[in-house]
Amino acid sequence: MSCKPTYKGVRYNSLEELYKANGVNEQQKQQAQQWYSQYLDSLNKPNTNPVLQDNQQEQNKNEQ
Repeated sequence: MSCKPTYKGVRYNSLEELYKANGVNEQQKQQAQQWYSQYLDSLNKPNTNPVLQDNQQEQNKNEQ
């Protein structure tokens, strides 16, 4: 079973097919890849939001 991209209820065989069907140009694809890369990088960094930091510290205490 493979995971196929879905957009607005339509399943596509590949991201390329999805891009073509929805008029996504090369610049938009590059921007989306950059944003996704930044998102993945942010997952590996400590949280800088003070409210969320407190929650994260509580979770760490509970896990120990």
